[in-house]
Amino acid sequence: MKITTRALLSTLIGNTLEYYDFLLFVQFTHLLSHLFFPPSQAKLAAFMTLGIFSVSFIARPIGAYIFGRLGDTKGRKYSLSITIIWITLPTFFIGCMPTFSQIGFYAPLGLIICRIIQGIAVGGEYCNAGIFLMESSPPQKRCFYSSLLTASGSLGSLLALMAAYLCTVTNNPSSWRFAFLLSPLLGFLGYQLRKNTSESSAFLKFSAQSTNQLSLKDYPSILLAISTAALIGALIWVPTTYTQFYLQQIKGQAHATASFYTAFALLSHLILSPIGGLLSDKWGYKKMMFLGSIICIIFACPLYYCLANNQIIVAQLGFILLSCLFGGNIHAMLVELFPVDKRCTTASLCFMLGSSIGSITPFISVFLIKTFGNPIAPSFYMIFLALQWVFWARYLKQQHPLAKS
Repeated sequence: MKITTRALLSTLIGNTLEYYDFLLFVQFTHLLSHLFFPPSQAKLAAFMTLGIFSVSFIARPIGAYIFGRLGDTKGRKYSLSITIIWITLPTFFIGCMPTFSQIGFYAPLGLIICRIIQGIAVGGEYCNAGIFLMESSPPQKRCFYSSLLTASGSLGSLLALMAAYLCTVTNNPSSWRFAFLLSPLLGFLGYQLRKNTSESSAFLKFSAQSTNQLSLKDYPSILLAISTAALIGALIWVPTTYTQFYLQQIKGQAHATASFYTAFALLSHLILSPIGGLLSDKWGYKKMMFLGSIICIIFACPLYYCLANNQIIVAQLGFILLSCLFGGNIHAMLVELFPVDKRCTTASLCFMLGSSIGSITPFISVFLIKTFGNPIAPSFYMIFLALQWVFWARYLKQQHPLAKS
């Protein structure tokens, strides 16, 4: 089995668009907090804007179920052709939306609605795209192709950084809107590629006998998938989202400086993720993931300490290296965990439930710092997620097919 170029590009461009749209919101958090919230509540506005960012993750499991069901009943291609449209539209509407000074509290309400819609669409995008890619890839190269999908998210995030920078240097107060209005161009290209891509052979083979029902015997797979996604979400969103917010809002650094460290993390991930995928195909992704969880438990506190003491490059690179031990393996794991006839529904729902736990790490990190007054406090949340993964992996070792290889 050999994956086609069209199938590969159609999955990568969707994930690129997903992360472009999501990180674009982060890049303009400071600006959006001033435009869409009362000017007299600047600090609260920044915190609430980050909260709106987190709301989209809470909506993801809804989309995972809706579009996962479509992927299992109508086809992976059919589901992915819809999600890419609904990822694009909310970003476009944010770019057109009136500000607080124009429509009052309808402005933040509009932001919330757009982010919820986008979160629902993203919930059906990432995991379904990964499953489609794995079902179209040779088994001995699955981790590598999965890592390319993960790396495409960093590409989209870098594009968001570039767009934000170009909008900043124009000195035009409305230039930020153009970055959001660019989204439909990528969305249209992705839609055209997906519309003309062949359906997954695995789906075509088993769709006729699909039952698409969960049972109690699936709980080991479900728990392991959720805990894995939670840890991956924490590892990737700390260097790409939390660090920038922490440097700007808590340490008072300039936007350009904070953006540089985010760009460094994204570029490092773009380069290192495929290398991690190749190593996982060679040595086994189970060993790589277990190694990553142990390293995370040991080094979470030191990495947050480095971040708090201006050793930011060390912290960013450390988090990225940990994420690369996990991120390129998740889809290869999911296709082993769940049968074809309910793979999209179950895997997407589990992944997004876990991802919602891990991806609100920026919000939880800020809360923990404000509560305990200690910049190292967020590390304990990450350690908890890593310990949870180790517990379920070890507990399920004898009865779970994932552990038997």
